[in-house]
Amino acid sequence: MKKSILTIVLLAASGFAPFANAAFTNIYVEDWGTGNPGVITGNAGLSSVGWTPVATSQTTGPYVGIYTASPQPTDGATGESLPANTVYYSNLLPNQTTPGIIYTTASSGPGSGGNSSFSTINSPNLLTNLTFSVEERNGGGAPGTNYFAVQVGGSWYVATSYIMPDSGTLDYPQMTNATLVYTNPANVWNSLTINSTDVTIGGVASLDVSQPITGVGIVITPTTGQPNFNRFALQVFANNPPPANPPANTFATAIQNVYEGGGVSLLTRFNGTLPLSYQWTTNDVPLTEGGKYIGVANNTLTITNVSLDDATANGVVYSVTATNIAGMTNAPAGSLALNVLPRPSDMLYSETLPYVGPSGNLSLTDVGWANAFGAGASGGIFSVGFGQGAYFDYSGFTTTSTNLAYTTFTNDTGLSGLPFAPIDIASHPVITLQAQFQPGNAGARNDGAVTTYWAIRVNGSWFYSVEPINIDLTATSYLTNQYAFHAAATNWNVLSVNGNNVIPGGAASGDLSGTIDGVGLLFVHNAVDTSMNFENFVVSTSPV
Repeated sequence: MKKSILTIVLLAASGFAPFANAAFTNIYVEDWGTGNPGVITGNAGLSSVGWTPVATSQTTGPYVGIYTASPQPTDGATGESLPANTVYYSNLLPNQTTPGIIYTTASSGPGSGGNSSFSTINSPNLLTNLTFSVEERNGGGAPGTNYFAVQVGGSWYVATSYIMPDSGTLDYPQMTNATLVYTNPANVWNSLTINSTDVTIGGVASLDVSQPITGVGIVITPTTGQPNFNRFALQVFANNPPPANPPANTFATAIQNVYEGGGVSLLTRFNGTLPLSYQWTTNDVPLTEGGKYIGVANNTLTITNVSLDDATANGVVYSVTATNIAGMTNAPAGSLALNVLPRPSDMLYSETLPYVGPSGNLSLTDVGWANAFGAGASGGIFSVGFGQGAYFDYSGFTTTSTNLAYTTFTNDTGLSGLPFAPIDIASHPVITLQAQFQPGNAGARNDGAVTTYWAIRVNGSWFYSVEPINIDLTATSYLTNQYAFHAAATNWNVLSVNGNNVIPGGAASGDLSGTIDGVGLLFVHNAVDTSMNFENFVVSTSPV
């Protein structure tokens, strides 16, 4: 099957490398107590390292603390290993409806488990590129709306004009280095009031923020997912730094294919002196954010609702320019070819999973699908072959589980693959479900270890096929299975889906009729440490 959405991912760091090198000097670094046994989890965790958490509630959530991440996190752009200890700020909604903050000041001290104490920064406007840097990811998958904050002259301010990028295109444990170069004009900063349980973002500052910096922090808004933070640093240029290295393109994606009306992924990768900024162009004309283009100036460019006019064959040349901190640019990455294919007349829906590139995987939500599974289970997209993606569903080391991977007409809007649209059963005499499967590990190759079923949602209610999918347990490549949809109740069992709770039930009470508004796969793991993989999910009107 062919790809159906163009997402261009640039796996280069979006900010400074947080540790000092020949070009930068650290003023302050907080690794959240790495290597110190005094670090504790729970709501008091940050206080143990000299930072203060503020949230709407400390009893029913959100929950704020420090934990030892496993596996150890890495920077998704550079592959650099990060400190093991990470700050979590979870259960934001519905418990938190106003912003919170984590912060430290010159009077806080390092704390019992900290490795650094913050000191007042005098004359910050005279420093050469004073830069705030933090590794970040949003565990809940929602777009990041977190901001850097400073305490100046005894008052707090927040830079709402700069939204920290998150690692929404990267699976854990990969994070994104978010940076902000300090500047003091009043129009960059909004006033910030820290209350006992939350913070209030006020209007634009009335005066330039140019007095000594006596505190720093991160404002977390309730529109964020479940953010994690790793290694906060303040840096400046060192004296007489070595010449900056110009950006150089080290990787370019192969030709990509997309069905008309869908979207597709392309990837390039650059090295050079960080940070790097990007500008995507078509035929040397800069792309503008909005409409069908998402992320024209950051690591991911998404093109939705691709038309024949977007095809390379029709004269469209895709390229990207990277610029480093010294203002040096690369020669453009060159033509990134895109084939736009006519949508087959029998195709109702297609999700072939994304182009994930030479490193780093996209999360399942980035392709318009979702997971439903409880503790111990997991699932997501991983690389198979050069730049391709497939989905894995895993039971866990110690528990069996029943998991559902699915999409609906509200989940899948065409950011990857063709957008899923409701299917009227009466209007389609033939409906065929199709996917390709391969057992993920040795445990899954035992008969009965994992049982997989087709799942559909009809008029908002889930059902799964009575007959399991006959997957070849000896397969060493992805093999195709098809299922002919029939509405008779004898073919379907009821499936209860409530949040992460997935409960298979008994026979459907009547024949299925109305609209198919979701599709997916049900995985029943009867043994622990078992994994089943799939790719290329298609719904068509071709008979089996």
